[in-house]
Amino acid sequence: MRGNRRKQWLISLLFGALLAVLLLIGRGGLVAESQEDFLLLLCDALFVPGVLLAGMGLLVVVTGEGAFDAIRYGLQKLFGLLRSEEKRAKLPKTYFDFVHTRHAEPSGPPWAMLAVGSTFLLAAGIVLIFYYRTLV
Repeated sequence: MRGNRRKQWLISLLFGALLAVLLLIGRGGLVAESQEDFLLLLCDALFVPGVLLAGMGLLVVVTGEGAFDAIRYGLQKLFGLLRSEEKRAKLPKTYFDFVHTRHAEPSGPPWAMLAVGSTFLLAAGIVLIFYYRTLV
């Protein structure tokens, strides 16, 4: 389990860093004409992966708490009609059974995406403060 968590943190961090670098390069941050332009582009480059990672992390947390269980159960029942009888027999019969089996094994919340995304947002806020200080 420990290795899996490290992998989640590493993937989240690498995704955010790669996206930030690509945004910075793509918007011309490496050839910015002034410090103000560079700070503004850096703030944007940190903000976008921060919002994406934090948003995905929050969505996974909400999903893990059961917010979309009814939709998932309904779709499972719908697509269960297309399956063979023996595969349908393995599916839970009631919504209660579905929820009980789905949440039988507690899984930890995905703090990796949420924490890394929040860190990128915090960094974007700090860069934004520096940007406004250079304007004064």
